[in-house]
Amino acid sequence: DQTGRDDTGWWIQKKAKVRLPQDTFEYAVSLTGSLARYYLMQKRAVGLVCVGQNGVLMPAERGERQIGKIMETLAFVKPDGSLPIQSLVTYHARNILIGSSVFLVTACGDVSLLAAVEDLHRRDLRPVILLMQGETFAGQPADPRLLAALAEYNVQPWRIPCGADLSKQLHEIAH
Repeated sequence: DQTGRDDTGWWIQKKAKVRLPQDTFEYAVSLTGSLARYYLMQKRAVGLVCVGQNGVLMPAERGERQIGKIMETLAFVKPDGSLPIQSLVTYHARNILIGSSVFLVTACGDVSLLAAVEDLHRRDLRPVILLMQGETFAGQPADPRLLAALAEYNVQPWRIPCGADLSKQLHEIAH
């Protein structure tokens, strides 16, 4: 190398840690993108449904192109939707293949989340709850009644605190 630089091994350098703002929305978007990328790299079909200012329905597909579409969508989604999560699930669950896992990434820690879980169970879908821990983001903690009811459905929510190492959380969730 005539520039005097040693570029040997530049591609295996560790990625820099990104510090997210202390905001449940930013954590939810980052976790959603990471989960989508992980499962797509595992050759799984991944779709996305979310509601911000506009609704987004991205049918499940496989491949790197889907990673790009999901990441681009998540980059522009805004936290200003007004549709409750149970309505979103009820409307879209009928289009999901029986036996599929449905990841609900949310900061909604009240009992209204239970209606979405019940709907998914009725349709033979497997809900996986990724719940932002509101109390660690200067918000409200999850309602203990919700946590007890989820346990009755054998659904153990993954509780994501502010400051969590999302790569570690992702590893635990995916395995």
